[in-house]
Amino acid sequence: MPNPCLHYPEPVKSRRDFLLQSAACGAALLLPATSHAGKLHEIDGEVMVNGRLASKANEIRAFDVIRTGTGGRLVLAMGKDAFLIRANSEVEILGKPKALLLTGLRMLTGALLGVFGKGGPRQLLTATATAGIRGTGIYMEASPERTYFCTCYGTVEIEDQHRTEKRLIASGYHTPNIIYAEMTDGRMMHKAEFINHSDDELVMLEKLVGRKPPFVRP
Repeated sequence: MPNPCLHYPEPVKSRRDFLLQSAACGAALLLPATSHAGKLHEIDGEVMVNGRLASKANEIRAFDVIRTGTGGRLVLAMGKDAFLIRANSEVEILGKPKALLLTGLRMLTGALLGVFGKGGPRQLLTATATAGIRGTGIYMEASPERTYFCTCYGTVEIEDQHRTEKRLIASGYHTPNIIYAEMTDGRMMHKAEFINHSDDELVMLEKLVGRKPPFVRP
């Protein structure tokens, strides 16, 4: 029997459908098999992990749910990857039980900046878009209606959830797009303006995992 998780999910019609699809597939951001528990480096405002206030003593593992309130902000590193989660976001880490293998990150709403090391495949899923990532820096803002997705550098393949449009983006420096839940002005994807993230934040995240972004000269 084919594995449904090796195929793109059906179009998402509601928050409940999205959560059920993601939970069933362990959907989303594929992290390297050698990744260890995530370490929290910065916590500002209200940040909850599994319904409890977070502290730097927390380790982020598979099935943990991270929620940030108004004014909340979290910076964490997981293996060769690092993330900045902004206010009013909900992120769930998915993986295999009784193992250090982290298999996913699911995001329905909120904003996240991420940098990813080279290695195994990574796939980022929102309610309206699927993105395949290869050693990349990205920024996204997700909602059930649309996803703002900036390929800050690296190569990303983006497809809308209806599988109507697919784009391979090779970016040297900030290439943003918006992917909609439904057709908008005859397209599922549109080019967008640069918003709400900075080069300094990318430098900070890359430094956590011992790298520099490609736009920074040695």
